[in-house]
Amino acid sequence: MQIFSVIVFIYAAALALMPTALSKDDVSCLRLSDSLLSTNLNNFLPTASKPSHEGAYGYFDTIRGESARSGACVRRGMPVRGGEHLAEAKKDRASSFFYACFPSIHSSRAKSRTKMGHFESLRQIIFVGFDAKSDEAKRLDKEMSSGGLLLMMSDTISTMSSRATRRG
Repeated sequence: MQIFSVIVFIYAAALALMPTALSKDDVSCLRLSDSLLSTNLNNFLPTASKPSHEGAYGYFDTIRGESARSGACVRRGMPVRGGEHLAEAKKDRASSFFYACFPSIHSSRAKSRTKMGHFESLRQIIFVGFDAKSDEAKRLDKEMSSGGLLLMMSDTISTMSSRATRRG
């Protein structure tokens, strides 16, 4: 539940805090598969520039000039998650539609006629990032009565407390 709450918060923050990232004035003409995100990479930081940051990230397809995927990363830096994606893209068998569309150039699937591009042509960018060790971030998984941002049921608070005790 804690990770889900953080991920929902991250996506909501991305939409609220990054108005320059959304670039479509008239969305009535877009298809369901079209991206609302800006095609200007200068609106985003590369994840490598903030290696310890967690949050919402995306992959920008430099060939097509559009967003290819979004995701969220918690408990490790975004570049670490990027390395996990690269390892999956290198496998000989795709584990998801994303990896089928973007195999690594080092994969046996690199010459597939159904690919949309190679994983290496994607750039991992930060949509919304934060330093998990910062005082502000420590409020993300706390209930409001404890100085946090979330409203949680008592059983959720108990579950989170017991997990924190086991990890500590």
